[in-house]
Amino acid sequence: MEKKKRKNRKPLIVVAMLLMVALVVGMGAMTYSRYVSSFNSDVQQATAAKWGFVVNANANNLFGTQYKGTTLATVNGSGDVVVKANSSPATNIVAPGTTGYITINITGVAEVKAELTVTATDVAEIAYLDYKPVVWTLYNDTTPVVENTTLADALSKIEGTEIPAGTPADYKYKLEWKWVLGDAGNTTNNIKDTIIGIKASGADYDDVADTLLADGTKLSTKVTSEGDYTDDIQTVLKFNLSIKLEQVQ
Repeated sequence: MEKKKRKNRKPLIVVAMLLMVALVVGMGAMTYSRYVSSFNSDVQQATAAKWGFVVNANANNLFGTQYKGTTLATVNGSGDVVVKANSSPATNIVAPGTTGYITINITGVAEVKAELTVTATDVAEIAYLDYKPVVWTLYNDTTPVVENTTLADALSKIEGTEIPAGTPADYKYKLEWKWVLGDAGNTTNNIKDTIIGIKASGADYDDVADTLLADGTKLSTKVTSEGDYTDDIQTVLKFNLSIKLEQVQ
């Protein structure tokens, strides 16, 4: 009887061992599936946006110590992004019937939006009281943008120019000044031009007070004192021009 019981326990022990093995294997499988995982994806990357603009400015023909045919400035000069221009008597000259210009070229393309900023500082204009004989014209290539205006007004037409991202830029600005030679019958402006020219010569007021003008009157009848001669007549045309193209997006 005892032998028969022992024989019956063997299958139970085997079954129990199999169940334990199965349980261990099962737990091992559960543990593996819970903590080990994987994720496959394409490599992600980003590069800096391209900035491909070039800004060039050229002031070689802005002012001159002499002029071709009394019209075009022909003096050595330079300008690249920042341009300094000065027509003081010690360097360059301007006069009725003369002209000059500066070019501003913008080329290239960028992957971000950009804006053009133009700033004029240290500005001085030739003037007699409220008469300012030098006028400015702005061209984009050969097309006038604004004509016969002030320097500030001409530059305002460039200021804030926006170039959208991915859009090629091809701006060919020409900023031209001109001192128009008055007609013979335009006595008023001719007299004012003459007064400016006399002051520009460096002459003292007492030496030129009796100079006869186009209408037959003396200079002293227009400019009545040495103080007015000093303060009311400006003989220098100059400005510093800064050109900047920057990202605004």
